[in-house]
Amino acid sequence: MPKLLLKFNAAVIKEIVFDKPSFSVGRKPDNDIVIDNPAVSGHHCKLANIGDTYFVEDLESTNGTYVNQKRVMKAGLHHNDVVTIARHSIVFLEDAPPPGADKTMVLPPAAVEALAASPGPSPALEIVAAAAELDSAPPAAASEPAAGAPAMESAPAVSPDKTLPPAASPQRTLPPEPVPPAAATTTARLRVLKGAVSQPEFELKGTSTYIGKSDRAQVPIQGSGIFKSAPEVAASIHRKGENYTLMAIKDGYPKVNGADVTGQVPLKDGDIIVCGGTTLQFCVQKT
Repeated sequence: MPKLLLKFNAAVIKEIVFDKPSFSVGRKPDNDIVIDNPAVSGHHCKLANIGDTYFVEDLESTNGTYVNQKRVMKAGLHHNDVVTIARHSIVFLEDAPPPGADKTMVLPPAAVEALAASPGPSPALEIVAAAAELDSAPPAAASEPAAGAPAMESAPAVSPDKTLPPAASPQRTLPPEPVPPAAATTTARLRVLKGAVSQPEFELKGTSTYIGKSDRAQVPIQGSGIFKSAPEVAASIHRKGENYTLMAIKDGYPKVNGADVTGQVPLKDGDIIVCGGTTLQFCVQKT
């Protein structure tokens, strides 16, 4: 289950388990997370989840809500994202272990022998080293032959100035490991079908892409009606793994395949998105 770390500057004030659908944040005592600071609005923002998606939404605060130092109205949250509210911050921590965690590798016997032949000590070869010590231990002294028994011929003595050549060890060749096929890479684009503002196509590069009339939106749109009005940020598209989701910043304003969007809706290749006077097509390509 995800956690929230409430911090003031670098100090952690409180650790909160994300165990309910939403948390309100603000200066007033009726909030789930109370921040007693005059720069924080009474009801500043809320953190919530819908399905497997977690997000933060600004509640028309005076000084704004920031995610990773970028001011947002509504944005998805990912592991280690930092939500900044005045001089306080909330760190979002997912419960899944980060990629690249340490894993134990089980080696086949042939690989162990290859490692044993390599220079330098290796903690993984302690068993091999112990076996080598047993093999190199001097043999027990032979008992005197019984009377009347034929004497055994002794091996010729080796001069101390001569060194015996090392015994040849059988050469073993490790079988080549199979090369896994390259994983397919998914890229997504928004193709402008109607109402182009700056360019005919937009590649969705980051984990979050914003659509709106604001200069900060990555995908600009035209307004509708007599005054060509449109929200500063109408919607956002979030990527999680190979899946894409459209989230309505202004509920009911964006349409996907003719249906008004409230909350969020998953996107699939070929979906038609309408925001104001601009019509977009969502396109997915695997390379």
